[in-house]
Amino acid sequence: MMYPKSILLSCALLANSSFGVVLFSDSFENPPDVVGEAPVGWNVSNAVRIFVTDARASVGTQSLFLSNSSLRTVTSGTPIAIPGGGEDLVFSFDYAIADSIESNEGLIGFALDFGSGFEDVIIDLGQSNGYANVSNYSGSTIVLPNAAGGDTAFFSYEVTVPASYYGAATDVSMRFRTNSSAGGEDFYLDNVSVSAIAIPEPATYAMLMSIGVLMLVGYCRRK
Repeated sequence: MMYPKSILLSCALLANSSFGVVLFSDSFENPPDVVGEAPVGWNVSNAVRIFVTDARASVGTQSLFLSNSSLRTVTSGTPIAIPGGGEDLVFSFDYAIADSIESNEGLIGFALDFGSGFEDVIIDLGQSNGYANVSNYSGSTIVLPNAAGGDTAFFSYEVTVPASYYGAATDVSMRFRTNSSAGGEDFYLDNVSVSAIAIPEPATYAMLMSIGVLMLVGYCRRK
């Protein structure tokens, strides 16, 4: 028996259900961001060295350029509200080194603040394999792979913070930090986002599957 695609799709979605909502997203596009200026909604430690550019981008036509040679930071402005329903949080961003001349150790720190100060999720650019990685944040240092030296392509990174870690926190802020070494590579950031991912409880799964079965039974009766 052939079933309508809508029912088959519904059953597939119900069988592998997780519900996500985007809490924050920025790809540094115009509007509101203007090339040559600091990004709107972010706090930068040096607007001359951290600015929006149209030289490279992973999404759209613009990205954020960060020049190295001394310690600089870019921090999300208004804290990002957390729904409070026990969701895991997923932080993702695209990263690319500016060229292949200098060291690829540009971005040395990605930090999160759940209300008690920033804690580093370290991006170690010296240990690199050049692929996307998913890690569970536990409050300790996490080493993520990065583009190998000389590779200037954008690579995507994703860090999952379990609800059990941040507990009763109601908001979160992000901070990116450059290398303080004069030999550190300039780099680009793009497609920064934060999502809340809710995994249904067993009882919710049962209810969703029941709905799927009822849809299927109703279709069979009509036939």
